[in-house]
Amino acid sequence: MFASTQETLAPTANNLFTLAAVETPNRNIKLSIARNALRIALDLLAEVVEAKQAYPLFSHLLLEARADRLRLRGVGLYNTLQCDVEADVQQTGSFCLPAKKLADIVRHLPAATIDLISNAEAATLKCGDSRFKLKTHATDEFPALAEANETIATIPIEILLTMLRTVLFAAARTADNGRYALEGAQLTFSPTGLRVVATDGHRLLCVERSDLTRDDSVILLLPRHSLPLILKFLSVEPGEVQLRRNENKLVFQHGTRLLACTLLDGAFPDCEPILLQEFQHALTLEGTMFQAAIQRMAVFGTEGTGSSFGVIRFHFAPDGSTSRYEVQSFAPGSGEGQEEILPLTADAQEAVTISFNGRYLLDFARTISASAITIQYNDARTSVAISPATDNGCVVRYILMPCLV
Repeated sequence: MFASTQETLAPTANNLFTLAAVETPNRNIKLSIARNALRIALDLLAEVVEAKQAYPLFSHLLLEARADRLRLRGVGLYNTLQCDVEADVQQTGSFCLPAKKLADIVRHLPAATIDLISNAEAATLKCGDSRFKLKTHATDEFPALAEANETIATIPIEILLTMLRTVLFAAARTADNGRYALEGAQLTFSPTGLRVVATDGHRLLCVERSDLTRDDSVILLLPRHSLPLILKFLSVEPGEVQLRRNENKLVFQHGTRLLACTLLDGAFPDCEPILLQEFQHALTLEGTMFQAAIQRMAVFGTEGTGSSFGVIRFHFAPDGSTSRYEVQSFAPGSGEGQEEILPLTADAQEAVTISFNGRYLLDFARTISASAITIQYNDARTSVAISPATDNGCVVRYILMPCLV
């Protein structure tokens, strides 16, 4: 899909963290906290902490008892998350506890108040008739949250959530040496609006809004492995999220929650030529009919792996032709299917059959929900644009390269 190549570099471990101050804080704390509120924070933090960490302490959570709240921080290779939970704090201090053990304990406790008491050796959790003791660790080597003072934008959560959720499936899942490392979504803030783009080199999905503008352009490249965490972070509750940046991190702040993601280095492919291309033909289909037809044809159209994949075809022909509009599918050595479709509008001037990797069409059909779908094309060998009708202010374009079979 792209004419040139330029590698995008993943972040390395040596530029991820800022260590906290060397001073060892007091590990003797005493507080009471609502189990349900603590569980919400721990479920979110569990998405950050990785079981196999290069640094053993990073499989733990930092707990800081402050005047009226408990602050929790978790660190992964690419992401850092900090959550504040209201608490009745009788004695302040901080220590580290194993993340998975703490989450498992709280998950199984009843919806009541948890009393947490600790000393330099261990922390005790009491809730109802249950009592657990966990070994504590000092916090002096635990990373501090990245400072990010450059404010990029403040966005309604539902808007950013919708845009990122739409493009997630189109981002590449693995790096391909010798080409771009495309495992990410590109966010562009500019005077013309906000654009989010994801591509794996064979397909491209672009979502744009013209009402979220910025005087100067800012381009951010979020790693794909951070996107599910960002979506979960944004889904906790509605409101607005503020985006701030430092040299290599983007910080999302929603209320007292902060999520820092390490940005990818390097350049994303130049998508402008693809997005600006013109099409000679178009047809519009009813949205639910398009989804249902693709899902039925996927019985054959998604079989196979690697270079042997199932195919879904669009066959368009002028009025008066046999089988004017069809969706077809076949799998090598397995079977085939076909279904006639009735477009809402069409302008086919000559018969054309366009073939696609069936999984690419099924991915799109599963994620969209629209009253109508517009398909734009030129011929059987060049890219096709599929655009769902939207009523949320977003313009969505899914651009696919055909497969020649």
